[in-house]
Amino acid sequence: MSGLGQFDAGYNSAQDRILLRITNTAGEEYRLWVTRRLCFSMLGDFKVKVSACRLPAEEEERVAGSSS
Repeated sequence: MSGLGQFDAGYNSAQDRILLRITNTAGEEYRLWVTRRLCFSMLGDFKVKVSACRLPAEEEERVAGSSS
């Protein structure tokens, strides 16, 4: 399996979408168009997943206090 060679993202304002281009070390390129609708649907799932992994308030304070 080849590793990640390059990652590039560009916004196409005429089509209102993002083109993600991923190239691996073998020279193969993968392209993915990401639309606004897809971003919004992924964002909702992302918020739910992040909320589930969030530290309790007292744990956040302990971690923040130890990094100062």
